[in-house]
Amino acid sequence: MLDSKRILVTGASSGIGFAIAKELASNGAIVGLHHRRPYEDVAAIIEEIQQISPASFSLQAELTEPNAGHHLIDEFVARVGGIDGLVNNAGAVYDYGDFLTLSRDSWDKTFALNVTAPFELMRGAWPFMEKAKYGRIVNISSGAVGYSGSLRSVHYVASKAALEAVGKTFAKDGVKHNILVNTIRLGLMDTPMHTRTPGYTRTHLEARAAIVPLGRMGKPEEAAVWVRNLLSAEGDFMTGQIFALAGGD
Repeated sequence: MLDSKRILVTGASSGIGFAIAKELASNGAIVGLHHRRPYEDVAAIIEEIQQISPASFSLQAELTEPNAGHHLIDEFVARVGGIDGLVNNAGAVYDYGDFLTLSRDSWDKTFALNVTAPFELMRGAWPFMEKAKYGRIVNISSGAVGYSGSLRSVHYVASKAALEAVGKTFAKDGVKHNILVNTIRLGLMDTPMHTRTPGYTRTHLEARAAIVPLGRMGKPEEAAVWVRNLLSAEGDFMTGQIFALAGGD
């Protein structure tokens, strides 16, 4: 389905990103596995993917640094000679607290990772995709954009809304180059990100899960299947779309 397609997945060392990378590798893709932490911390994850797709490889970068996205694309292309697909999965909320005490630093870091880095990655990949007359880009957003989230997460939701706008703009220009850009809004997913967010407790998580209409959190593997479909021939007639995988939220 994705035989030898060269696809870069950001934030691939855990949670949703790992599930996406594994799904793509299992369908024949050569996956560039971006991670922020030192290689030693993610070696087991990388090796698991390489057992499935031996040509897949890791790429370390701190995406909040200026121009990191461009450098990551250049490094990926230098390794495999081009880029067929990009999954902008890396994202975070740096704290979860009263918006009245939200720091400018937290706001800026959230936007740097969730908007600026994907923009740089898409812009960096664009000339290669344009020359090849082929490209598939999937951006990972949040279901909270659809219902505005809360004031405790206003910086995160605002950044994801901005990412959706950027993606739709890229999609408009991409059609003439056969570059398709789509976004998936993920609802509450069962990943480690929640418990790693300062101020967001297990109690918050359980209370939030209880109000999901389908009565549970989503599984990373469920998101991965959607991403795979959009990157494969099954998604060849879709671009500029925003899909929700959110349990009815």
